[in-house]
Amino acid sequence: MGIEIHKESDHRYTVVWETNIKESNQKNPTSLSIPYSIKGKQTKIDLPLNSSVVADIEVQQPSQKIKLNNYSVNFNNTGFEDGFADNITHRVVMYNAVQRLWLEDKLQPQLDLHIEELLKEIPRTDRGTLQLKTDLAKAVVFVTYLFTVSNVPTGFQSEYLEKKTGMSNNYITQIINRYSVTYDDVKKAKKTNALFTSPKQLVIKDKPVYFVRHTLRKLKGGYIPMWVAKLVEKELSKNFRAIGYQYKLPPEYITGVSL
Repeated sequence: MGIEIHKESDHRYTVVWETNIKESNQKNPTSLSIPYSIKGKQTKIDLPLNSSVVADIEVQQPSQKIKLNNYSVNFNNTGFEDGFADNITHRVVMYNAVQRLWLEDKLQPQLDLHIEELLKEIPRTDRGTLQLKTDLAKAVVFVTYLFTVSNVPTGFQSEYLEKKTGMSNNYITQIINRYSVTYDDVKKAKKTNALFTSPKQLVIKDKPVYFVRHTLRKLKGGYIPMWVAKLVEKELSKNFRAIGYQYKLPPEYITGVSL
């Protein structure tokens, strides 16, 4: 396949897909996968001879968000095969660029090293799944989940979370459902102020709340209550005790949303 990766910096790459004469002779045109179905049939977009797609993609600093800065579609000079570009969208290019770079462990957002260490300290089962027996363990998982929602494209969030936590997508969903409520539930309990400002444990329907989901089901992500954020910050502040620094979680660890 005619795919090239050019490193622009440690955090930025250019990915080029191109069908050349050699590939045309092999009847194997370069193609882009479609991360969703079109009319229930098409799964790939084949690039005609001497056509190309170029993506400029990076992990932003310091937030670690994967961003497709821009992309271009370059046509051949026949003018007869331009229809291939109709389905090449931002989402398609983003998906294919990340997929190709992740095959080589490139362009992966990096968790805060101290949070990464907390994840490593949580005991695991024989299957490698985190054991969520403590408040801190649950808090670290939800912090990691929100970081992922904030920074990783939707099609790769499950893969990233499993790499970090050893938990499958189904297991993560079970954890979210078990330890969370919706934002609408918080409003009905008249505890929105406590959600964002109180260092005391947020309790709704006689259960502690570790995570608040967006009310709209189609939206992924949500918020961690203030008490959960303070729990993680207190633990991480121990690393800076000698200099008296109080660790603060960046916004992407506290709230996140994606479709």
